[in-house]
Amino acid sequence: MTSSTPLSAPMPSPLLFRARPIIQVQALLVAGIMAILVGGGLHLWQGHYGPGADEAGAMISATEADVVERPVVAEAADEAPATTGAPTQTALAGLRQLMDTAEAISLRPETVTRVVEIEAGDALYDTLAAAGLDAAVASQVQTAVRSVYDLRKLRAGQEITLTITRRGVEETLDGLTLQPEATVDLTVTRSAEGQYVAQRIITPPERRRFAQSVTIQGSLIAAADKAGLPRNVVANIVRMYSHQVDFQRDVKAGDRLDVLYEQGVAKNGSRVGEATVIFANLRLGRATHPLYRVIFRDGSADYFNERGQTVRRGLLRTPIDGARLTSGFGMRRHPILGYSKMHTGVDFGASIGTPIFAAGDGVVKEVGWKGAYGRAVVIRHNDKISTLYAHQSRFAKGLKVGDRVKQGEVIGYVGNSGRSTGPHLHYEVRVNNKAVNPLKVSPNTGRSLNGTLLVEFRRGVDRIQREFRLVLSGQQPGSAKVAATEAP
Repeated sequence: MTSSTPLSAPMPSPLLFRARPIIQVQALLVAGIMAILVGGGLHLWQGHYGPGADEAGAMISATEADVVERPVVAEAADEAPATTGAPTQTALAGLRQLMDTAEAISLRPETVTRVVEIEAGDALYDTLAAAGLDAAVASQVQTAVRSVYDLRKLRAGQEITLTITRRGVEETLDGLTLQPEATVDLTVTRSAEGQYVAQRIITPPERRRFAQSVTIQGSLIAAADKAGLPRNVVANIVRMYSHQVDFQRDVKAGDRLDVLYEQGVAKNGSRVGEATVIFANLRLGRATHPLYRVIFRDGSADYFNERGQTVRRGLLRTPIDGARLTSGFGMRRHPILGYSKMHTGVDFGASIGTPIFAAGDGVVKEVGWKGAYGRAVVIRHNDKISTLYAHQSRFAKGLKVGDRVKQGEVIGYVGNSGRSTGPHLHYEVRVNNKAVNPLKVSPNTGRSLNGTLLVEFRRGVDRIQREFRLVLSGQQPGSAKVAATEAP
């Protein structure tokens, strides 16, 4: 009866198994085979081997120190018969069992994540295929995502997180996630039937309030842009003050604008959606012009001064910011035709691309090329009054005949189209189709607050002023501070 001392080898650490499972299985096989050969009576290092076994003997001798904790007992070795043939049935059975165990270990599922990025010019399919996914799987995933989201909105640089189950050298996509927009998450999961299903999750942004104080050195729009105020906040402020402030003449270097506004904040911290002005104070020299937003029970809203008087009146005196008056209303010598001609509007010189605002609420009656006016927009405000905005470089995106526009809404941009000597806005006001001086149109006074509404308004004024100071200083809970900004 042949006996031998069992062999033992140090176990690898669990971390090493997880990091390099295939290598560890191979090492286990080598060590196990040697152990089985020893257990089966094949003492190769003692010289009992057949022809061509020199290399095997040398290999096992070289690894003996790594796998054998103690040598074979001498007495047992002396009793062992010389072996020159195949391993015993016991050894083969042990070897088969060891190989089955090793295969099971190598096929043990492992979940991994992989982050890939959409390259410029690539479709979603291209990105998934480049990540190593099977073509059929990449196609299924792209089809699933297309069913819930417009793939044309995906942009280069968009990150996609893949969740993969790995079994040996085979990999199966379990799902993926991506965030194409600040408030939109897309997920794809693999069903029990092996189909890929996509879902779009929309997370509404949190409404937060921001405060900012801006020093004006050039135009209001230039200062506000440099300070980072949202564009629609600036447009609303221009509309709010256009009835009482001439932005061309009244605003000087060193004047300030204080503003408290509300905007949505996505879970990733980015600001999304339109911002709403809650409070604004335009400080021109020593004079202050505070305005406050009031929401009525019917859901409508308007802006009022500190006396409770609305700022919504007639047409804007200047439907453009930061422009200079270059030509007034009336008879003049035409700069191109060379003779005296009635100038039926006023001209404001400004750089190409400067926004043009609707002078009042109304309906777009004309938008397009209009002879000597070049690119022009005509807005009808009621059955008597209309306005015209000429020589534009381009119109607001999507603007068309029949659109309803609000006072202060951008309708186009300054240009030099038509019969023109340089970039400017030609602005006309017509009453019963007769041109009148836009700078002398008498505005209609809007409504005022009174009684209990006025009392409630005054209480609200104090609260809003306190909130503005707290948000600006960063002390208002649930709000965000925007540092006071100096705009050169």
